[in-house]
Amino acid sequence: MAQIQADSELMTNLVSAVPVPGGSYFRIILDESRRPLVISISNDPIPQLQLVYVTHKNLDQATSWGSDITRIDVAANGYEYSLARDEETPENVSGIIDIAPASSIYGKGLFVLYKSGGISKLYARFRRLDTDANDGSMATFVTSLKCASDAECIASMFQDTPRGLASGLLVGSSEGVRQVDARNVDEKQNPGTLISANTVSLKSIRSLEIAQDGICSTMWFTNSLDELGYIRTQHGDFSSGLGAMVLPAKQASSFAVCTAQPSDSNGNVAWQMLISVDRQGSLRLLQQASDTGIWRPEPFYMPSNNTNFEVESYTITLKVSGADSLPLTSGRAFVASASSVEATLNGVSCTLTPDGDWYDVDDAGSLDFIVPTQSLGAQSLEITKLVDSQGNKVALPQRFVHDPAMKPMQNMYNKMKSYKDAKELAAAKTGDGSSLFTNTPDSKDLEGAVKCFQTLSDAYAKMPRDGTSTLVRGYKRAEAVAEATNAKVEEVSMDAWHWLKSKIHDAVDWFVDTAGKAWKFVCKLGGKVWQFVLDCAEKICEAATWVWDKIKVGWQKLKDFVGFLFNWSDIKETKNTISALLTAGIGAAGDKVGDVEKKVDGFFDSIVKQIDSLGTSASAKKIAKSSDSQASKSDSSNGTGATWAQERLKNGGATSSTQVDPASKNSESVTTWSSVVQPALDKLQKDVLQVSQDIAQMFKKNGAINGDDVLKVSKSVLKVAVNAIRGLVTSILRLVRKLCDEIVSLGNKAIKIPIFSALWKKISGSDLTIFDAISLIIAIPTTLMAKLTTGKKPPKIEGLDRKLMKRVLDKDPTLDSQVSYDLSVLKAEIGLGLVVSKGIWSLIKIAYKTIKSGLPDAVDKKVAAIGPATFFDMMGISFDMLGSIISLPDQQDLPGAEYRNWISAISFYRGACNLVVFFAGGGEAADKALLVLDVISAIAQFGLYMAVCDAEYSATKWADYDPDVTSVTVMECVMNLLAGVGYSAAAFFKLQQPIVSGVGMIVMQGGLVGLSVVEVAKFKTQYEKNRRARLAAPAL
Repeated sequence: MAQIQADSELMTNLVSAVPVPGGSYFRIILDESRRPLVISISNDPIPQLQLVYVTHKNLDQATSWGSDITRIDVAANGYEYSLARDEETPENVSGIIDIAPASSIYGKGLFVLYKSGGISKLYARFRRLDTDANDGSMATFVTSLKCASDAECIASMFQDTPRGLASGLLVGSSEGVRQVDARNVDEKQNPGTLISANTVSLKSIRSLEIAQDGICSTMWFTNSLDELGYIRTQHGDFSSGLGAMVLPAKQASSFAVCTAQPSDSNGNVAWQMLISVDRQGSLRLLQQASDTGIWRPEPFYMPSNNTNFEVESYTITLKVSGADSLPLTSGRAFVASASSVEATLNGVSCTLTPDGDWYDVDDAGSLDFIVPTQSLGAQSLEITKLVDSQGNKVALPQRFVHDPAMKPMQNMYNKMKSYKDAKELAAAKTGDGSSLFTNTPDSKDLEGAVKCFQTLSDAYAKMPRDGTSTLVRGYKRAEAVAEATNAKVEEVSMDAWHWLKSKIHDAVDWFVDTAGKAWKFVCKLGGKVWQFVLDCAEKICEAATWVWDKIKVGWQKLKDFVGFLFNWSDIKETKNTISALLTAGIGAAGDKVGDVEKKVDGFFDSIVKQIDSLGTSASAKKIAKSSDSQASKSDSSNGTGATWAQERLKNGGATSSTQVDPASKNSESVTTWSSVVQPALDKLQKDVLQVSQDIAQMFKKNGAINGDDVLKVSKSVLKVAVNAIRGLVTSILRLVRKLCDEIVSLGNKAIKIPIFSALWKKISGSDLTIFDAISLIIAIPTTLMAKLTTGKKPPKIEGLDRKLMKRVLDKDPTLDSQVSYDLSVLKAEIGLGLVVSKGIWSLIKIAYKTIKSGLPDAVDKKVAAIGPATFFDMMGISFDMLGSIISLPDQQDLPGAEYRNWISAISFYRGACNLVVFFAGGGEAADKALLVLDVISAIAQFGLYMAVCDAEYSATKWADYDPDVTSVTVMECVMNLLAGVGYSAAAFFKLQQPIVSGVGMIVMQGGLVGLSVVEVAKFKTQYEKNRRARLAAPAL
């Protein structure tokens, strides 16, 4: 049976983008996928248009005969055009008031509303090919039409007639809006029918605009107060349509609208889009789906690699596992939402609807959603079907539903139940200890809020978690709910809700009360009583947000109070510590290389002797199951906050738009790698990669593995590999002493990474360097998981430099004990962040290997030198170096201390090889050789860890003796190994054997998930017992 782990946060997310600047004129049209396409007057190329009419006022114009209407005939090439002023008016006019396109049996043309003698008049002009002539000349038909003497605006709309589509006409004046049917539009004395609207006032209309698509029509208007409203219908009769005001005065001076009829691509609901200009002069987008009627602000931006655009959102993480309890990599999930909403899934835009659709699960088995919101309201998500990468159905044990609003609503309930009256609520604090209120609101409003929050919390608890209505079964439209409950449609639909929010501080006498199986929100505004039926969880949350707004708690404060906020000052401090540790550690390691060289022969003699005994211990007999790799729902390492940086690294543009200068080649690196190291590793390639494939297949097939299984299939190969590598180590280490300083220098060069460069500039005021970027990406999950595990931010190590690291490496007895302890805790916490970060890095590296595989060598090296590849290579080297640093034993009495030192040395050596390849220029052959080294390193470290665990089991007098923790370490070692061999199999066989690669990918992700779970559990146990961490090097 499949398993799905869900987490979500109400938070500010980031995309690499900037707001769209407002033009002097803009319009919306639908593209071929029925998505809104905005066209604005700017310096950009114009789309191909065939016929354009422009009204204007001529210089010194007093009257005209239509010379203030210009027709622009655009050629088919899109840039050549001709101008014509042949739209003569029936009489001399003082000015053109408005025009609208016209189509009838007489041809195509214009409706023209003009002013003459202070009176508004109307005519229509049609043009078509003259069928009585053979020279291509046009026949013109002109007729005057009846309109009110004070008419101020017109708009046309298509209607079905017996002769096909033709233009009907709408005319606005002080009395309201009259509609002239397309079949009668040429009748001179037909004034049309006055539209009667129950939900909005159509008196003194100043402008009209029609948005149409198929059966859907919306009449938009501005009134004498410069407020914007509409009436929408699906049958062309606006008198029976549903209307509402949307934008208040001064916010509708420029706007454009569009509608999309129900279709399979948009969830079979009608959509409306409204573009206007915000207070900053940028375009903003409001969208409405007809299933709820709620107008939602949607992010509207254009890409920019140097600037971040803040997206208020529910950020949702769904981790999907298959029947074998391993991540469902590259599978598909059928996802439905409680109501229709625009979202981003794994970096790509999508429309979530109650009808549901199939969505791709990524290579990590994840569905990462960003659902924009400026409300506590959220759409519950339901997964009803799953298939694996081969299209095979994967059964779900039970119905899966996730309500993103549950966490903030539960937070609100927990906090609000302690506030009994207005006075106590007025003293409320946010998460950082500051006052919830910038300015204390009216005590009457606070009293009303206390009562409302109690009622709303109770109501939310009784709502179906799938977001459906309490009044009718299933995801019903507003009309169905109204019909079933005898309520007014406008009370069920939330069309007017956005308007009510814009007028919130004018509202009086507001409350929430029960109404049968639902609740009602009631308030008085402008002498009118407004009522809204709250029959689902999303509407309850909308009402709660309205109340927070009413008592003047802004969105940022509300998020801090009930949602999720990164503490960037703590993250900045942790990032600086990691950056210092990385720089100092690499420098100190270079200094220590000489000492390591002297011990190489002794180590290899020792490990060759140990190989035969590996696998006979109690540690190696312990079983690790695929189910052990599954995180509990409360596991912090796989939550939305902990994985945010990694998700944005993967889906936010870093893999395509990172900019950094490539490293210069080092001739000695080229010689050492090509003539000494690579030939030796190439000889091992076939056997070593077969071992990685065997281990991955074994775990995938059986769902369990132990150390004995691993070592049975790898002992002989491991012996050959160790002896082969033995002769290479000294050459590599001698070269690394020179390259360590070069990598530190390169690591301090500036880099531009979408999202992270702008983020670091904002929180630090400094430009981002390569080591800054790597440290920041690790610091975000490290800080979060440290706080969740220990309740505190990671320790800050003062004076963390090369000298201090040398004292640590030398185990200087004079080193302050608190520094030693803090460093132990810090390294363990970095290990947690490192595991999360390496998982995403591995997927990105595999993607790059796929891109480069099979390319000619010259092209391959050009790909390797581009910014993203350079950065991710540097990241891999840094991970190895950090892994080596954090796994160094810092306690003299640790059992198996010698093995631990060599485990650290293996990480360092692997990082050193990657370092040499990096300065040698890389290439496909080098990539394959490094994968061989990855497998050898993973198996060797695994065997050494088994020896360490046996030493721990035997050390019964050791002060930190704890066989339970040691048992967890065994699981950690197995998951570590699986992640490493899975990565190698996935990367090496990606193109040649996709099925084998797929198995490797699944095993890698299963190992990583399991590794993150057991690392968190082990660290938490040791920390709570005030013991130093038993540090492990992530070997992926």
